Amino acid sequence: KAAIGAWGVDLAGMDRAAAPGDDFFRAVSGTWVDTTQIPADRSDWNGFYVLSDKADANVRTIAERLGTAPQAAGSVEQLVADAYATYVDTARIESLGLAPFQADLDRFKGLTAIEEVGAAIGEPSLPSNSPIGIAPTVDARNPNRYTVIVTQAGLGLPVRDFYLNDAAAFEQVRQAYRAYVEKMLTLVSYPDAAKASASVVALERRIADAQWPLAKVRNKDLTYNPMTRAELAAYAPGFPWEAALKTAGLGAREQFVVREKDAIKALSALCAGTPVE
Repeated sequence: KAAIGAWGVDLAGMDRAAAPGDDFFRAVSGTWVDTTQIPADRSDWNGFYVLSDKADANVRTIAERLGTAPQAAGSVEQLVADAYATYVDTARIESLGLAPFQADLDRFKGLTAIEEVGAAIGEPSLPSNSPIGIAPTVDARNPNRYTVIVTQAGLGLPVRDFYLNDAAAFEQVRQAYRAYVEKMLTLVSYPDAAKASASVVALERRIADAQWPLAKVRNKDLTYNPMTRAELAAYAPGFPWEAALKTAGLGAREQFVVREKDAIKALSALCAGTPVE
């Protein structure tokens, strides 16, 4: 049985007053947009988030059920049950403190050159943020193959508007975010966490300035710019491409698709002009 409507299409969410030829989005979703509230803990909301939340709830139910009885040694069921039990064992997590990732913290602390930063960014076992993201994905113009995209990244808040919009609500979010960054740095005993948190947020503001707005990012023609490895390095020379690609296992990769082209150039320059610390 369809969860929405009689056959899986939300006809009640349509705006019958909107002409599809004039505004197809409102014709299809206008009433839903007008009557749906964004949850307080989200920056945006749509049907895909509804599906994602339902999938998360289903996965949690499965994981909890697997943990109620012994599973065959070495089975997928045992691995899932053990992983979930470890994840929710907050008492054990608290008792270990920083020990499980102290080596990673020490590695970050010991970075002295931009090439070392690039190697840390590319390390698959060390997920970390970067002004420029490098990731394998399905080729937007050839779904039968994968490619490697180069895309704008590096923000802790959801999108660039959170840094650039002067409205009071966004300023409140920025103040709360700075306090959060300070708390995280305090927890890992970073010196002068208040000053450092201000630097972090200021750097992310510069990253946001360089990024494309969402409307431009959604333009499928503007965001497909094939480049060779040599062309990429020449176009945006400030980013430590070789170190990042080698550590990521992409050392032999010769072809890339650059998404936000001039933003990547600006972000590369930002990397080159920012102290490693």
